[in-house]
Amino acid sequence: MLKKYFLILYSCYAWGLTGLVFIFHYLISNLICMFPIKNQYLVFYKIAIPFLRVAFFLGGIRVSVRGFENFPQDKNVIVVSNHQSLFDIVLILAYMPKHVCFFAKKELKNVPILNRGIEKMGHEYVDRQQTSKALQQLQIMAGKLKNNFNVLLFAEGTRSETGEILPFKRGAFYLAANTKKDIVPCYLHGTNSILRKSSKLFYPGKVSISLGKVIKISDQEHQDDEKKLSKILQKKGYDAVIELKNKLDLN
Repeated sequence: MLKKYFLILYSCYAWGLTGLVFIFHYLISNLICMFPIKNQYLVFYKIAIPFLRVAFFLGGIRVSVRGFENFPQDKNVIVVSNHQSLFDIVLILAYMPKHVCFFAKKELKNVPILNRGIEKMGHEYVDRQQTSKALQQLQIMAGKLKNNFNVLLFAEGTRSETGEILPFKRGAFYLAANTKKDIVPCYLHGTNSILRKSSKLFYPGKVSISLGKVIKISDQEHQDDEKKLSKILQKKGYDAVIELKNKLDLN
């Protein structure tokens, strides 16, 4: 019973802390962006990082990072990751070594303050129920890549209930095959223990984010058609994320 009350109190604290972070970020970012500043999305992104990291510390959540040297500094890429929790997005915003664009659920468009931050940082909304628009959604991200943004896609297509990695869907790899962009595999661990799917309760704990070596399209693979190449990249991407998971498990 005491544990239950503790979790309720802690969750209220964590949600309140999250709300304060977004409010302060919103106020400060908009104040700064009243002045003519180039690439305002970077202002919103860079200001968010210290706020979020302080929130992690105050919330009793410890973060470890691995393989960040694998993120290219001289070109934009597609980051392909597993997906465990809504908390994944916060972890990525706070600790990914470079700014990445991702799809946010369309429901977040109705959340005041948060929706402005999502839009200002260059992210896009997606309706996960309308699978018929998947190609159109990929074209949006292809446009981001063309404009030199990094893009992150959750390859499983949905959150894993157990934390185990689900089979990867083709979309992210079709995008890579179409744009000929390199892929950076990413493995998120522990976020489903912090905020579980279909739950509003927060739990303190440890999380980690690991990046693997870049998956490049070889000269020979450049000759393959997009369908064949996307299948090759799909297998490489899945195997790379599984390898990151296995390395973490061994440690």
